[in-house]
Amino acid sequence: MIKLKYKKKICIFTTSRADYGLLKNFIIKLGNSRYLEKYLVVTGSHLSKNKGNTIREIIEDNIKIYKTIDIKIKSDKPIEISKSMSIGLHKFTNCILNLKPDIIVVLGDRIELIPICYSAMLLNIPIAHFNGGELTEGVMDEAVRHSVTKLSHIHFVANEIYRKRLLRMGENPKKVFSIGGTSIDNAKSIKLLNRKSLQNKINFHFKKKNFLVTYHPVTLDINKSKREIAHLLKALSSYNDYGIIFTGNNIDPNGSFINDQISKFVKKNKNSIQIESLGHKIYLSTLNLCDVLIGNSSSGILEAPYFKKPVVNIGERQKGRLKSINIISCGSSYKDITGSIKKSLSSKFKLKLKNFKNYYGNGIASIKAIKILEKINFSKLIKKKFYE
Repeated sequence: MIKLKYKKKICIFTTSRADYGLLKNFIIKLGNSRYLEKYLVVTGSHLSKNKGNTIREIIEDNIKIYKTIDIKIKSDKPIEISKSMSIGLHKFTNCILNLKPDIIVVLGDRIELIPICYSAMLLNIPIAHFNGGELTEGVMDEAVRHSVTKLSHIHFVANEIYRKRLLRMGENPKKVFSIGGTSIDNAKSIKLLNRKSLQNKINFHFKKKNFLVTYHPVTLDINKSKREIAHLLKALSSYNDYGIIFTGNNIDPNGSFINDQISKFVKKNKNSIQIESLGHKIYLSTLNLCDVLIGNSSSGILEAPYFKKPVVNIGERQKGRLKSINIISCGSSYKDITGSIKKSLSSKFKLKLKNFKNYYGNGIASIKAIKILEKINFSKLIKKKFYE
């Protein structure tokens, strides 16, 4: 352990409910470190009223916020997203310049990470990145994730397969750490709501059987997204005796179209509800109590296995990620989706889920990451070379 007269400054950026949910346990445990001092910067869709103002979840968790940065996200149109990113680049650079952190920490593949990491690069501040090395071939997140990898200096990956992928990308083997997934940390640490409390929270009465539906746009093929959501909603219309809980989209191109289609469905089908943002605790509680998770969300890949829940994973958004046997991947057609939902509800399939391999660790990823950060000399990270 390097002996320091002061704590090293760790600046964590959270851009949405998605990365906050995966970073939450890490942020909390970071507060117990004798060597690291955390500074949380909240930005992106956390500050958007249209996306549920999810900063409230952070405040309710009693986590101290160092700074909020509003990048003026007005819509999911590419030109508006581009404007937001340019605003972000200027504001993120000022924030990092004023704080002078020893390192910044980011997770995942949201587009906001590009201006955040570029700002850090301009100021010679090293970057630690969670969840690199993964594949999501159906969305632009794929390009963002790999770009952030090349801008980063320390890598915390969820699986040894992902670690080897980063080594093939030329990253320093001594700086790529396979620690497991923080998704399991959070699932294990959160005290879930019981059925009655959850129903009161979301103002929805559960049926005997229920679906949680989380569907995001396939950003590399907008027309495909439109076909997929139409086929999915048609398939769900057959389940009148099921409760159906829809969650909102991230700020991705075409997200508003998806939300509008879901809204029309909910108006016609009184057994369903649409909630823009459940928050991580309520989302996991809903996942725990529902019979099947349907859609194309990473939560089906990362968190549903912990709860041993069947997942119907539609289309190519999550193509390339390691998938446990609880996940039924299917095509985009109505026939594919209906067949997969039917399979997920079968006794034969559920029997398989009593004991299976989870690819994302045992719930101590955050502790591992903190111990690694405590030992590393950040001042020697900036100069990177490509490792053959």
